[in-house]
Amino acid sequence: MNRHVIFILLAFGLSLFPEVMTAQISYGGQPASFSLKEKAAVVIPIVRMEHVSNRQLMKAEPQSGLRLKPYKFAHTFKVDITPQNSGTWTVAADGTKIWRVKILSQGAYSLNVIFDRFKLPDHAKLFIYSPNHKKVLGAFTANNESGYGTLAVRPLAGDEMVVEYDEPADAEFSGQLRITKVNHDYKNAFGDRPLGQAGLCNVDVYCTDGQDLALQKQSEVRLIIAGSELCSGTMVNNTSQDGTPYLITAGHCITSATDAEQTVYYFNYESPDCGQNLGSIDGYVDQTVSGSILKARSDSLDFALVEMQNMPPANYRPYFSGWNNSASIPASTFAIHHPTEM
Repeated sequence: MNRHVIFILLAFGLSLFPEVMTAQISYGGQPASFSLKEKAAVVIPIVRMEHVSNRQLMKAEPQSGLRLKPYKFAHTFKVDITPQNSGTWTVAADGTKIWRVKILSQGAYSLNVIFDRFKLPDHAKLFIYSPNHKKVLGAFTANNESGYGTLAVRPLAGDEMVVEYDEPADAEFSGQLRITKVNHDYKNAFGDRPLGQAGLCNVDVYCTDGQDLALQKQSEVRLIIAGSELCSGTMVNNTSQDGTPYLITAGHCITSATDAEQTVYYFNYESPDCGQNLGSIDGYVDQTVSGSILKARSDSLDFALVEMQNMPPANYRPYFSGWNNSASIPASTFAIHHPTEM
C-alpha cells in the first residue's frame, strides 16, 4: 500500500465526557433546579429500564462476516416518557415550572435519549445531566426544534441521568416533550481506552504524513445513528458552493429518513497525538449537530446524502470537501475515517 495511505482521524472516546459539558449547539445556562433550596431528602422519580447484561448483549450479536454494517454499541429500550406520565413538577419562587425525571439503566457505560416530540415555547429550556450535577448537556431550546419534531441527544457517561425541563411562568403554551428511546451503551464505546484494531497502513491524521491534509480532515464527521450505532461521514461541497451542510456517508449507515432525523454528528473528533499504531488515544470533543434530512440514498452504490438540520457553527471549523465526475484516475489516494474495529 505504498501509494494509498489511510489516515485514522480518531477512535472512540477517551475524553468524550469532561466534568462539565455544554454541546450539540446548546445555549448555555444551568438548570433552574440547581438554584432551588431543596432538602437533600427530595427524591426525583426514577424510570428504570429492564435489567440487561452487557456481557449477554455482546454474546447475542450476530457473528456475520459481512463488514458493510455500522458499529453497534447500544441496546435500545422503547419507552414513553412525558411530563404527563412520569417525573415530578416543582414551581420556583419566580414562577418557573420545573419538570424532572431520572432515567436509570443499571450497568450502562453511557446513556442517550431520543425525543420524537420536541416543541418548546420561547425561553423554555431542556437540560440533561448527571445526578451529581457534574456533567450537563444543554440548554436545548426552541432553536433546536426540527421540522420533523425529533431531537437526538448525545450520550452522557454513566448509567443514570436526569432530564429537566424549565418553563417560564408566562410561557405562551405548554412545552411538548416525549422520550421514545433510551439507549444503553454496553460496549463502553466512549470509555478510557486506546484505538481499536487498525491496519498497518492506518496512521493518525495528526502524524507527519497527514500534515498536508490539515484542511481536508475538517470535513470528516463521526455519526451516532439512532443512539445505538457509529459510522463516519464527510461534509461535501455543491456546485453552488453556498455552504449547504451536506454530508455523504454509507448507505448501510443511514438506511432511512428516520435514521437521518435521529443522527448526531460529531466534528473535530481527532486523536491529539501520533500513536503510530502503538495505542493512539482519543481527543476532547463536544462539537455536535443533531438531526438531518435524507436527500438521496442507494443500496447498490452504498451511499446516503443528508442535509444537516442546522449549519455547523463557525467555531467547529467545518470544511466542505470538493468532488468532480472526471474519469481521470488520481496518482494517489488518501482516505480519512474513524476506525470501528475492536
